[in-house]
Amino acid sequence: MLTDQYQQKRFLVVDDFENFRNSLKKMLFDLGGQYVDTAANGNQALKRCEQVAYDILLVDYNLGDGKNGQQLLEQLRLTKLLKHTSIFIMVTAEVDKEVVISTMEYQPEAYLAKPFTLGLLKHRLDKALRRNESLHDILSALNEDNYASAIAHCDELMRNGSRYSSWCLKTKADLLYQLEHLDEAKSIYQQAARERQPDWALLGLGKTLAKQKYYPEALRTLTTLVQNNPVALEGYDWIAKIHQEMDDYVSAQKALAKAVSISPRSPLRQQALAEVCWRNNDWDMAIEAYGRTVDLSRHSIHYGPNNSLDLARCLTSYVAVADEENIERLKQDSLHAISKITKEFKGNSEVRMQSKLIETRLYAAVRDEKKTKEMINTVEAMCDKSDARRAPETLLELARTYTFIDDKEKAEEVIARLTEEYAHDPLIAKQIDTLVETPVSQEGKDKVAQFNKIGIQHYKNDEFIVAIKKFSTALQLYPKNIVLNLNLAQALLSQLTGNTNNQEYWDRCQLCFMQVEHISETHEQYGRYIQAKKIHDSLKQPSLN
Repeated sequence: MLTDQYQQKRFLVVDDFENFRNSLKKMLFDLGGQYVDTAANGNQALKRCEQVAYDILLVDYNLGDGKNGQQLLEQLRLTKLLKHTSIFIMVTAEVDKEVVISTMEYQPEAYLAKPFTLGLLKHRLDKALRRNESLHDILSALNEDNYASAIAHCDELMRNGSRYSSWCLKTKADLLYQLEHLDEAKSIYQQAARERQPDWALLGLGKTLAKQKYYPEALRTLTTLVQNNPVALEGYDWIAKIHQEMDDYVSAQKALAKAVSISPRSPLRQQALAEVCWRNNDWDMAIEAYGRTVDLSRHSIHYGPNNSLDLARCLTSYVAVADEENIERLKQDSLHAISKITKEFKGNSEVRMQSKLIETRLYAAVRDEKKTKEMINTVEAMCDKSDARRAPETLLELARTYTFIDDKEKAEEVIARLTEEYAHDPLIAKQIDTLVETPVSQEGKDKVAQFNKIGIQHYKNDEFIVAIKKFSTALQLYPKNIVLNLNLAQALLSQLTGNTNNQEYWDRCQLCFMQVEHISETHEQYGRYIQAKKIHDSLKQPSLN
């Protein structure tokens, strides 16, 4: 009997109103529950879950100051404090579409709108308990990360004609995907997609095809998904990822912007949007998305200094290229963001140094030489004062700053240290790649080679505009690369020859030469540089109107 089960279950009721906590607690007692704990806010609930493995959690969305119910659910899942065998029910009076969509994205077992009767509560609980009882062996295996056992139990239930066979098929395919048994997973997804086109099959098939680098087919599948279900948010996420793999950052931004317009409450999606907007030089949208990332991350498991530092970095980078009338406003916004970081994370010496370095670049961007010198002297004094090993993020910030203020000797010194100590770390190596002429990561080396191969082929076919676009995209990732800069310069010169009246191409060509003007006579690309420079110098610069 399910009523008997209630006696054995441990319940947690989370709501910021004491009267509702007591009312719901009484309902659970009336249903036969004996172990019912309560919490008044998200942090209190989190502490309780660290001490007790609850079977059933009934959580309000709005929990006053601090974590909301969605953030609590996300943190419990990511920290594995919420077991697969547990039941999480969102109990709330919140009916706003935006809130409902963002909450359901984290997949609570049920969503119960206030007010509700004892009968409705019992119906929802009974349904969830029956499901978990039927799937107990699978859910228990998932608790132990025993995917092979979970798949075997899925197969057993499907052979026995379980009412949960569709769920078992989806779970089996998803586990095969996680185990990277991609052909087996794809076979299941394809068959289900052909028969009924359920969301999970289209999403799984799109992800699997993307993992296998069948990008056009993956995009077609995921596009079908979001056409069938416009609120399939993970579909937009994967469309954006695939476009980025294909170096189409404009399309990636469109996909993420669409997802954010539907459900703007995910800090990770806002962060992804901010990053791709920055890549596209869409500064205003990038700053807006970074600002939302900071706000949404507060009280969540994603809270930390990096979100605020990214906002300050983006603002400072915008100052360096902004129109004269916007510089002062952006400067003040940057200083405000840096000040907030310093206050909020005042006990973190690494964050303090990183914020000082960002501030140094800000003053350099507005050509305040006195303040730039004062700031870099302050940072160097901080470095000299501390013998502690610097975090790689701080060294990266130091290298960026020395590069920005054109102190090449010190920049090279820091980059050499970074390369020696952290080239084995893929994430750090990827960031080092943006600061050096030749990538240190294998991914970077492969990408540069691929960009060059494709761009050169377009150049040989006299498709100069396409070649320019390809080399330009590559230089957004690897701005210091000498070969890419010379290849872009050569493609631009091919367009300028016979048509010099293109100021944009002329300026970009000059920028390429500025990036490689330090090249030594012994460098293998030196001859190309001299030849290209001669062609450039022989052309007539566009006249100003």
